[in-house]
Amino acid sequence: MIALLRQILQQNSTICRTTAIRPSDATIRVLRWWARRLLAIAHHCHVRGDLDEASHHASRALRIATRTGPVELRAAASLIAAEIGTDGAAFAASRALLEETVRLLETAPSTARETRLLARVFTCLGDNHRRAGHYPEATIFLDRALHLLEREDPPDRVQTVRALTALGIAAKEQGAYAEAARRYATIADLYERDGAPLTARATLHHNLAGLAYARQQYSWAEAHARQAVSLRRQAKASPAALAADLAVLAASLAAQDRNDEARDLLGRALGCSRAARPPRYDDIAVQLHLLATIDHESGRMDRAERGYREALSIKERILGPDHPEIAIISDNLGALLHDRRRIARTKSS
Repeated sequence: MIALLRQILQQNSTICRTTAIRPSDATIRVLRWWARRLLAIAHHCHVRGDLDEASHHASRALRIATRTGPVELRAAASLIAAEIGTDGAAFAASRALLEETVRLLETAPSTARETRLLARVFTCLGDNHRRAGHYPEATIFLDRALHLLEREDPPDRVQTVRALTALGIAAKEQGAYAEAARRYATIADLYERDGAPLTARATLHHNLAGLAYARQQYSWAEAHARQAVSLRRQAKASPAALAADLAVLAASLAAQDRNDEARDLLGRALGCSRAARPPRYDDIAVQLHLLATIDHESGRMDRAERGYREALSIKERILGPDHPEIAIISDNLGALLHDRRRIARTKSS
């Protein structure tokens, strides 16, 4: 997927430099209609969890939109392609596409439609930086998104929730638990007032489970995770989306010494993540890391070491060597190797 998005960027750049013969107005209208149809198909595939198919249709739409315009269509196609790429862990290529889209929208005449698109781009760019571990940049872009969204009448609730969710996760990952809870409480208030789809409520419970786990409130984490799993199943969500809920439930059970249940859930989550198109390598690494910590605590040192090393290899390939998650896995692997040396010395003495 990273290679595909880089190819898209190169194609866009080439098209922008080339002065081609202008198609007729009728042809342009048909091409624009087809680009919008492709984006609708890409969105459907993205929601269904098929990122490969979604990326294919989004890239076709982007090539057409770059050639025919208008700015709104080109920006929408770039945004959808970048959202798909970010979910596929193609952070750098997606970020470049989003930054180009910001420049496009900021130089275009300001209209309500372009402003809404810009807010969405800022949200995606902020979440992209957050996933890559760039927290200051993430906060800047997400705050800019909220500022634009608050100026709308009425505000776009879906995009507001996305920005608040990304800010909440970023706060949790930096240890600012009270701020994360405040962001999630705002989302819960919006849902209480206006209602929300099952998948949106599942995502909120998933994030509340992650926050409770970080605060070592494991029974609360379990309760929220079970609610997320239940809602996701009711919504008939993609197996890849359900896998993330199963993993956070497994983590909360393992923290309560219910390792057999946790292993079973992680096995199911890994099966879903590996079967996805493409495989969700970022989620696979998280699940392998969780499984390795259970094996480590259970004394299954060989399996634990293999799990830590595989998770570390995947994360380094996706995130680079300086991401905070790399330090956590490396620290756990180091602790395991220390334990193995200590056990070996005890046996030899």
